[in-house]
Amino acid sequence: MSKMTAERAEAFVRTALSHIGREYPAKFDHHVVTGPDEVKGPRALHPLFYGSLDWHSSVHTHWLLARLYRRFLGFEVRGEIRARLDGALTPDKVAGELAYLNRPTSTRASSGRTAGPGS
Repeated sequence: MSKMTAERAEAFVRTALSHIGREYPAKFDHHVVTGPDEVKGPRALHPLFYGSLDWHSSVHTHWLLARLYRRFLGFEVRGEIRARLDGALTPDKVAGELAYLNRPTSTRASSGRTAGPGS
């Protein structure tokens, strides 16, 4: 296995930053529509985790940015990572994600499982 170098990490960061705020294209395998009021775009459904094509990929992309931010202290792009995460991880956006996950038709609500580690 090759070691993560700062150069390789920065390439990952550049790719991640290029799509976490891009709303389209988008894919919804998990969204059950129960009425016309639930037909919304990615940003409306997932105010924090949209972009990266789908919700799950967006979660992983945010994790990647946070992990590399912490691991590579000398990154030139460190300020850009911090700004993007600070803009994304706000109380309102987290509340929006929780509201979506707590919908009666949410996969999480219907299965009683969380989407995170240990699920």
